Amino acid sequence: MNDPRDDLDGLLSPVRDLSLSAVLEELSRAAFHGYDCQTDIGVRDKDGALERTLLLNLPRRYDLRARRQDRTSCIDVVDGRIIGFDPHDLTLDDGTCVRIRAFKWNDACFRFRTNDARPDWRPVRRWYLEAFQKRFGDNPDFAGTVHSLADPIRHLDGRWELRVDFGSAPVAALGDFLMSLRMVGVRYGIDLGEPTPDARADDETEAG
Repeated sequence: MNDPRDDLDGLLSPVRDLSLSAVLEELSRAAFHGYDCQTDIGVRDKDGALERTLLLNLPRRYDLRARRQDRTSCIDVVDGRIIGFDPHDLTLDDGTCVRIRAFKWNDACFRFRTNDARPDWRPVRRWYLEAFQKRFGDNPDFAGTVHSLADPIRHLDGRWELRVDFGSAPVAALGDFLMSLRMVGVRYGIDLGEPTPDARADDETEAG
């Protein structure tokens, strides 16, 4: 039986490639000006330890570090481009439906409801810590690793929101992330993509 996540590669590889191309463009510009550059750089505090998020206690990475003599810059590349495509429905092997709309690889927004009011996020943490490890793969300029997972936000209608910067991780990492959400106890389905205007209006009304 085919894994439904296998469908993701053809759909999402262009989304990933667009994000990586933006980093490579920034790397090329920095190198042209004499900077020595590295990608997928861990964010560290003044003592050299990896900085971590508050709730999930997770490290994160910058897209790029550029050094020239005594000057160092750490950069997260901002790119306003997005690849549009028609909404795509993916059904996981347990019947969970995933609706995928256009999104940015370095700022993927997942929204969902859970069976428990206070979910156990440990499956998500385990996925992230595994995906955070460097694995050089299809492109020697990158380490094949995720960059960040923001702490979960709960909206007033009960939906949770998680934002992931998939960095240079392969498309398979996104499929594995969906499986980790399933283990958290997703109810009804998962929505991947920026909220629609109606959804944003609902959030604003509830927050008010």
